This record gives sequence, C-alpha cells and structure tokens, in this order.
Amino acid sequence: MIDFRKLVSSDYLINIDPTALHRSDKAFLIIGAALTIAGIIFRLTSMSSHHPPARRMWRRLSLWALTIGLVEVLWFILRYQQAMYLGSHLVAFLILLIGIIWLVPLLKYWLGQYRHDVGQWQKDQVKQKYIKMQ
Repeated sequence: MIDFRKLVSSDYLINIDPTALHRSDKAFLIIGAALTIAGIIFRLTSMSSHHPPARRMWRRLSLWALTIGLVEVLWFILRYQQAMYLGSHLVAFLILLIGIIWLVPLLKYWLGQYRHDVGQWQKDQVKQKYIKMQ
C-alpha cells in the first residue's frame, strides 16, 4: 500500500537519498520515456496527416509530449547524478503539473474548436473543387 503521507513530506520532496533510487524515480523515468515515444509517434502522425487541422493538432500534441517527456528523462538523469535541488522529487512533480496544465488547453481545443476547423476546411475543399471546374 502506498503511504501518501510520505509523498508530501519534506524529506521525500526535497532531500535526495544518496543510497538508492526510489520506485517513484523509476516511475518518473517510465512516464518520461513513454511520453517521449508518444511524442515521436504523434510527430510521425502529423507528417502523414492529409488535412491541416489534424496536422496542427498532432503537432501540438507531439510538442507537448516530447517536451514533458524529455524534461522528465532529464530530471531522472539529474536525480541519478544526485543534483542538489534539481534532482528532488518536488521538481519532478512540478514538471508533471506543468504538463497537465499545458494539456488542458489542448484538450479544450480538441473538444471544442477542432471539429469546427475540420468542417470549415472541408467546406473550403469543396469550394476549391468547384472553382477549379470553371
């Protein structure tokens, strides 16, 4: 069972244990690696997308995932090297918090404006088709 009181203690958040890595450190590395891989996949998807609204959305998601993933991996390297304050768990939690805050507008755009942009792009494509026929 996870002891959540330990997660909010100043000893866990700020001090760095020089003897060993915690399970949470490895979890942060796995999250960072997964986001980095997802960012690469999103970038490849944006390159193969045929319409601009989807291409922009995949590009935004890839930038988000690559940035947060690579910063988490960098944090793990700093943690492994026992960097004084940059390797603390507080920094790792702040990185994830920034990632969640950054993801909110992306999801808001995807749930709201994205469908309108795709519909507008499709209407423009129909107009271009008939303009070319004349």
